[in-house]
Amino acid sequence: MSFRTLDLNLLKVFEALMTEGAVTRAATKLSLTQPAVSNALSRLRDAFDDPLFVRSGAGVAPTQRAIALWGPVGESLSRIRGALDEQTFFPEHAQTSFSLSMSDYVAGIVLPRLITRFAANAPGVQVHSVPNILIDAPVLLEDNRVDCLIGVYINETLPPAHIRSRSLWAVEYACVMRRGHPLAGIDRLTMRRS
Repeated sequence: MSFRTLDLNLLKVFEALMTEGAVTRAATKLSLTQPAVSNALSRLRDAFDDPLFVRSGAGVAPTQRAIALWGPVGESLSRIRGALDEQTFFPEHAQTSFSLSMSDYVAGIVLPRLITRFAANAPGVQVHSVPNILIDAPVLLEDNRVDCLIGVYINETLPPAHIRSRSLWAVEYACVMRRGHPLAGIDRLTMRRS
């Protein structure tokens, strides 16, 4: 088969058939009619001299040749899509990973919800948790060792102005002590006076 004579639009049909497993669903995904997808499949079969997909239950199953093509073709289409959609992030199609730096305390609050969200909306995205050392936080971000940092900050450890940040929630502290403790009579207990 010659790359020069292949209609590259056919590769989008190939991708849709691989991911959807049925001509009708592939047609819906591509906003085409079922006969148009069937016609494209016929042209793909001629181009590759292989059936590529055979009937299987209510859909189609890839042949060995289609399976062998899927890795390089799928990856190439994903890269092309990424280059053209540079400003747009589609979580449902993303195949990437993010490194998040956070303390064990914050990870216990954030990660269960975050992982559930990613599983539902971005199944191809992996999340890696990196221990949070606030002193090194700006360096970790600037050196691209982490993509995001979630931490507890007090005024003297706020990130530098050139690092974008926002407050997610406020943390309140409680102090528990025995009856009769010397600090029990103080009206307002601060971090310095504790």
